[in-house]
Amino acid sequence: MSATNGRRPDDAEADPEEPLDGEPDAELLQARIDALEAENDRLREQYATAQRSRYRKSALGLFVVGGVAALAAFIFPAAADVLFALAAVGAFGGVLTLYLTPERFVPASAAERVYAAYATSESELSAALGLSTTRTYVPTDGEQPARLFIPQHADAPVPAADAITDPLVATAETRGRTLVPTGATLFDAVESTFTGGIADEPRTIADQLADALTEGFELADRVETDLAAGRATFAVSGSAFDEGFDTPPASLIGVGFAVGLDEPVEVELSEAEDAEFAVTVRFDT
Repeated sequence: MSATNGRRPDDAEADPEEPLDGEPDAELLQARIDALEAENDRLREQYATAQRSRYRKSALGLFVVGGVAALAAFIFPAAADVLFALAAVGAFGGVLTLYLTPERFVPASAAERVYAAYATSESELSAALGLSTTRTYVPTDGEQPARLFIPQHADAPVPAADAITDPLVATAETRGRTLVPTGATLFDAVESTFTGGIADEPRTIADQLADALTEGFELADRVETDLAAGRATFAVSGSAFDEGFDTPPASLIGVGFAVGLDEPVEVELSEAEDAEFAVTVRFDT
């Protein structure tokens, strides 16, 4: 009879790092977690480095274009004015690209999760207060360009701008709550890029906001607009945020129309055939 040194035959094949009862060792799990966290940190840093490198290469390309244009200006004096102007544009663009290169890149998934938590909390609070599903963006003269007003009853009148500075509204005519919309800071950031500021005519406002959503902030891949009397509809495709409470694409649209038309506007979200969702803005102008 062969000796087994007091061990069962299958003990020889057991993983020395795994306990015999099949439960994973706590130290082993912690080591694996630490390794995964270190790998995630390395990948994030690698992604940020790659992004910064892309910006630097773009800046270098602009500097090269500017240098070549400046050199060509001496070779072709007849076109010196145009070439020197091109050289100045290249140099300025290169400096601007280097200066605006972000030091930190936040993954889109992180922004989506932050918004999801915000939307869930705000929806639950509005439901607990028994408020309606009406969403009205009201222009203000304060620090924010507009505020979001949620009335208790859908047909309640919209309070004046000076009456919605507090989170809760309780007047003789209406009750509800107000908050700073997600589109308020987005609008502040993009308004300066509009030629002459935000327009005051619905068609131009719609075009400006559609460009801001797709080109300015890249909140959507494609936005198609449709205007009628007292209404503007945006079909949003490839949205960076899900349809939900004060979702940034709809919020920016609501704030932009409220400020541009200088009047309260009501915003509704609905399903769309060839898009993720539709944003409809209703106004009196």
